[in-house]
Amino acid sequence: MKKLKNLLEKSQANRILSQGDMEKISRAVDIVNGYCEGKSKLVGKEHFLKGNGRGKVKEALNCLLVVTMREPVTPLLKDMVEEFLKFISNWNEESFKDVEIKELSLTVRRFLRYHLSVIETTKIIKGLLKRIDKIQKFSPLVFRLSQNYLKSLDQRQPKRLGKQDKK
Repeated sequence: MKKLKNLLEKSQANRILSQGDMEKISRAVDIVNGYCEGKSKLVGKEHFLKGNGRGKVKEALNCLLVVTMREPVTPLLKDMVEEFLKFISNWNEESFKDVEIKELSLTVRRFLRYHLSVIETTKIIKGLLKRIDKIQKFSPLVFRLSQNYLKSLDQRQPKRLGKQDKK
């Protein structure tokens, strides 16, 4: 919880998330905290539903889904999304048990992992392309001599085939 609040308060977070996105996420964190505190005061699930808390949490999750699709995933964004998902998922599993919130948080988590794996794959492919380029540029004298020899064999080959066809 503290780590999530710290991540949301960083100045770099404003570059990644719009002010509206930040408000939605902060509102969802406050709502869940209020629910957890209210639970001890016998404020239950019905009160949470009447206060549209469920909708606000889903709105924040949808917002994060859009952000992870739209923005490059930086370490700050990755940490922020993972902390928020842990926070919401733990709360949902322990207290609320809402299927839609669970599915939406799993969707955001899957998309974030997919996005990160695509970034890793891209880095690997770039490295491989550099190596391939170096290999292609590597041409020792022996290879050039072999290529000339193969060309001369190719030039002789049709003549030999032509003689065999005449027989």
